[in-house]
Amino acid sequence: MASDKALSMKIGTKITKRSAAKPSRTPLVTLLERLARQIRRRESSPGSKRFKMPAHCSAGYFRRQVYSHTKTLRAECMMSAVKQELTALGFAPKGTLINVDFAWLAAGIVGMLGQEGKSTTNRIRIIARDLAYADHYDVPVQFLIGFIHQEGGSKRIEQMHVARNAVARRKASARPIVKGPARAVGTTPKRASKRKAARPVKLRPRGTIKRNHPNKRAR
Repeated sequence: MASDKALSMKIGTKITKRSAAKPSRTPLVTLLERLARQIRRRESSPGSKRFKMPAHCSAGYFRRQVYSHTKTLRAECMMSAVKQELTALGFAPKGTLINVDFAWLAAGIVGMLGQEGKSTTNRIRIIARDLAYADHYDVPVQFLIGFIHQEGGSKRIEQMHVARNAVARRKASARPIVKGPARAVGTTPKRASKRKAARPVKLRPRGTIKRNHPNKRAR
């Protein structure tokens, strides 16, 4: 019990260089500390039979917890408050990741683990992309890891993500079709058929009468 408490206090004081203040004991900080402690426990014993399954190893546990808690916070309309608190702690994701909900909690856990650098940002990007892809198809959390493996893993999901963005950019850059004003009915004269206009006209000699015509009598 004492070791867990000491580890919790140690994780809580590991704040990134962007934030030198010690985080207050809020429910969010408590949650991040607990998740970080569980991840460290799995990373320290990779050969354990208990954590051998993909869903229970360090990477699988990380994804499942971020996916589950983010969907719960979003359903309860708490994401805005969570983003403000994580920003105050210095755990906000970088770049375009701020637009992905799943990147925020992932960045918070990584911040509690005391990890920084380009590789850490890339890790958050991969996790957020995998979870956003699964959320697009509304995958239940118990099937999350199996779904990612079935789709071909993170690399395959990245390829599909890049291809989908390329299609969206092509559609956005395509020139829109501008339609002219509608024409009023009956105002445009009909054009004569080319076939009819090209047909030669037969002329009769003057003074001749076509025989057997019902409306004309022979003189």
